[in-house]
Amino acid sequence: MKPIIQTLLGFAIVLSCFAIVYPYHLMELIRGLQKHSQNVIVNRFSTDSFKTFISFYITYAYSPFLIFNFLIAIIYAGYKILKKSAWITFGLLVLLTGIVSYFSFKDMPMNYNMIVLTPIFFFLIFVVITKVLDRNKTKLQSKVILVSIALLLIVNSAGFMRKTLLFYGTYNDRVAYTTFRKEFIKTLNQIDLNKKVAITFSLWPYCLDQYKRITLNTTDTSIQYLMFQQAYSGLGEPPLLPGFKLIKNQFITDRPKIGKLPLGNTYPWFQTATYQRN
Repeated sequence: MKPIIQTLLGFAIVLSCFAIVYPYHLMELIRGLQKHSQNVIVNRFSTDSFKTFISFYITYAYSPFLIFNFLIAIIYAGYKILKKSAWITFGLLVLLTGIVSYFSFKDMPMNYNMIVLTPIFFFLIFVVITKVLDRNKTKLQSKVILVSIALLLIVNSAGFMRKTLLFYGTYNDRVAYTTFRKEFIKTLNQIDLNKKVAITFSLWPYCLDQYKRITLNTTDTSIQYLMFQQAYSGLGEPPLLPGFKLIKNQFITDRPKIGKLPLGNTYPWFQTATYQRN
């Protein structure tokens, strides 16, 4: 009973701190999460392949070896829980694993649902390493273990550091989400009531109030316009899309840099290209 009370108390403290610093109403966040989940379940279409899995869960620039972190954390947590015969806790772990897996693997680019758990993965990996080091190991074994965990953390943090520099270095040239929102509403007002606007998936949070009139599935025959985000595509120029013609190009052709240091292929903001169905 004591661990349950401690867990609930810790959750209440974290939630209270979050509520204090979060700049918007919590109910808006909850409603947004509900609509986003509805979109994922109903509108997401799969882009699964082994190559896609590799690119989003093993070689992904912002969080390499993500799937290994996930597996290490789940296996270790499950082992410790089963060792204590805490069946209710184990059931909750299985439920949590199922939910995370569903929202991560339903479509491979949704790996961000797993990335947000990285701090928890790191904590559990640290625990594993500590337990291993507590055992009688030779100096060589201890050094190998410490070097391994250091490399794991460096590799995983390098992507986050690059992304931080990318946002910092391009801030003065940013295209804000409000700019995209205005362009989206302008486009939405031009379509028929039975038609939709297709958007690339990272634009979804800024269109929540119009979720019935948008889609992420570019094969949907009701699409009249398509808004393609440059940061999502990773392209310097808008691509040619069969069945659509480009009517507005807001892509930034320059590559982001800090001084002479290249940071990526595209700016990470909300510049889009708008297409109309032929």
